Amino acid sequence: MRRKGFKPDEITMLGVLSACNHGGLVEEGKRWFSKMEEFGLTPKIEHYGCLVDLLGRAGCLEEAERAEKVVKKAITLEPGNDGNYIMLRNLYAAERRWRDVEQIKSLMLTKGAKKEVGCSAIEVNSQVLEFVAGDNLHPHLKALHLVLDQLRMHMKVKDSLPNVDCKAGEA
Repeated sequence: MRRKGFKPDEITMLGVLSACNHGGLVEEGKRWFSKMEEFGLTPKIEHYGCLVDLLGRAGCLEEAERAEKVVKKAITLEPGNDGNYIMLRNLYAAERRWRDVEQIKSLMLTKGAKKEVGCSAIEVNSQVLEFVAGDNLHPHLKALHLVLDQLRMHMKVKDSLPNVDCKAGEA
C-alpha cells in the first residue's frame, strides 16, 4: 500500500493493529502503533483498545497495567462508550482476572452497555458466507464448520494456532 503511494488512515491502522493482536505479534503491533504519528494520525480509543488487548494477551503485565489505567480514564471521560468497558473486560480476561471480568460484566448490565455482535465472512465454493458467533441456525452451518476445521488443522500443522484464551471472558 505504501509502495503504491497510499497513506494509511485510521481504519487501516485499526485493521493492522487488530491483525497483530490476533496474530500475537506484540512487537509488530507496538511498532505500527508508534508509526501512527508518522502517518499524521492520532490514536483513538479503538487503537488503544487493540494495543491494550495485545499487551494483555501477550502477558506484558507492566504495560498492560499502564493500559488498564488508560482505559479506566477513558471510562471516566466517555462513560457512555460501551467499547471502553469491553476493552477493560478483555484486558482482565487476558490476565485471567475472572473476578474483575464478572465485575465489569455486572457494571455493563447496570449501565445497559452491550457488546456489538461481530460479523465474519468466509468463502466456500466461490460463495461468500457471512455469519456471527453462536448462530446455530445458519443455512450453511455444516459447510462453515468444515472450512473452519480445515483452517484449524492447517494452522495446527503450521504451529500457528491463535491465542483464544480471552474467549471465556466474552459476554
